[in-house]
Amino acid sequence: MKAVSVLKVEKILPVFKLGEPANAIEVIRLCDEDGNSLEFNIIAGKGLNDIGDYGLYIMPDYCLSERNEFMEYLAPGGDPTKCKLGKGNRIKAIKFNFSFENNMDPIYSNGIFINLKFLPKFDQNQDLQEFFGIIKYVAEDNTESMKSGLTKGELPNFLYATDETRIETLKKHVNMVFEEGEEIAFTLKRDGCLDENTLIETKNDGFLTIKYICDNKYKGYIKTYNVEKNVHEYKKIKNHSILENINNWYEIVLEDDKKLLITGNHYIWCVNLNCYRKVEELTGEENLLLS
Repeated sequence: MKAVSVLKVEKILPVFKLGEPANAIEVIRLCDEDGNSLEFNIIAGKGLNDIGDYGLYIMPDYCLSERNEFMEYLAPGGDPTKCKLGKGNRIKAIKFNFSFENNMDPIYSNGIFINLKFLPKFDQNQDLQEFFGIIKYVAEDNTESMKSGLTKGELPNFLYATDETRIETLKKHVNMVFEEGEEIAFTLKRDGCLDENTLIETKNDGFLTIKYICDNKYKGYIKTYNVEKNVHEYKKIKNHSILENINNWYEIVLEDDKKLLITGNHYIWCVNLNCYRKVEELTGEENLLLS
């Protein structure tokens, strides 16, 4: 998909906070000109879009130009101090502390979408990135601070490099599997990290640090806990990731004085509540399962 393109609103989804529906925002999802669903979320003002509307979509990690069309992002309500763009007017994926109904995961808004009804008419067949003056963000430690969208730069700050196959790249195959009634399994990547020095028990190599496991792409089996069967199991590692440090660490001190350094958005199983809960939401009264 191009960095700047005209896409159609395919779905509009309500969002919730603490079980209550949001008053001013909602999520829109888009599809391309061939009708292919794009499985990412964009937070938008409530009532600004209808299903079937077309609009200008710009990916994260690109920089807005100083055009009138983008002033509501450059200076919301005429106030530049309210701008949520990064350096050089860089579009970032923004985490919202809202979630979908019956779900506790936060929503990331990926890019911006401006309905065509709010834009002056323009030729949609031209190079839209050039027409709107959109450039690719490149970190300052590169030779040039800004280059064209054809230049390879850093990944957006909400992504990490991986060679793992994701469902978005296999939509047609997944649809075929459902149509033929076959079984399919999914894995869900949740937020959160443990400190690199945290020890993990392996099946064949004793205790290893997370740093060692990730740096060496260790592919062995590690000790896990099956909350449905209430038993410990050894499971093979499927993937590795090292996330950027954003300094949201918490230190958990257990009754036996053991300590665990962990990010606030990491989920921990609470035995007495029979559910996962974010570290930053713990009150200190929970019975935690850490081994």
